[in-house]
Amino acid sequence: MRISRLRRAVATLACATAVVAGGTACTPAEPEKTPTPTRTAIFASEDEALQAAVDVYQQYNAAFFEMTSDPDAGSEKLKPLLTTSFYEELTAGTYLEDKGQRTVGTASFGSASMVTLDQNVSSASMTVRLCQDLTNVQIVDAEGNDVTPPERLDIFPVEVALVWNGESNKLLIEDEGSWRGENFCGK
Repeated sequence: MRISRLRRAVATLACATAVVAGGTACTPAEPEKTPTPTRTAIFASEDEALQAAVDVYQQYNAAFFEMTSDPDAGSEKLKPLLTTSFYEELTAGTYLEDKGQRTVGTASFGSASMVTLDQNVSSASMTVRLCQDLTNVQIVDAEGNDVTPPERLDIFPVEVALVWNGESNKLLIEDEGSWRGENFCGK
């Protein structure tokens, strides 16, 4: 215990001497200011942008197949995920309802990859491709009979265009369509 008191006394004396001599050796140094990075884009990386797109598409996929499986579900869950024009285009068609049909089962998707990404601090647009999997989805008529076209591809490539909405600070689906390139889904 005496040694530590002695060390403290010597350190205090050394600091007092340094202060009297005009030094600042015992004064805590100001921490160096680390510059705050300037944000140059909405997404920090292409991987982050792709993950955001996958998250939005997953919500869209669930809401879309809920709407087509339950006539009472409506399309309100789709609205916050889509641009206004795509929402209007998608909900204007009542193809299955007009035929007295609905879907049964859950769709999924996989193999998502970025095709294009254009972004800056206030806007972003991207196109992703993915494999839509309808293996577990059937189309049934009003009596519950499976009327799924036998020639339907269960797994097929899809291209999805997304844009950043600055008002809501959210990524929205702007369009969805068939991939025009080689079938990268393997079937």
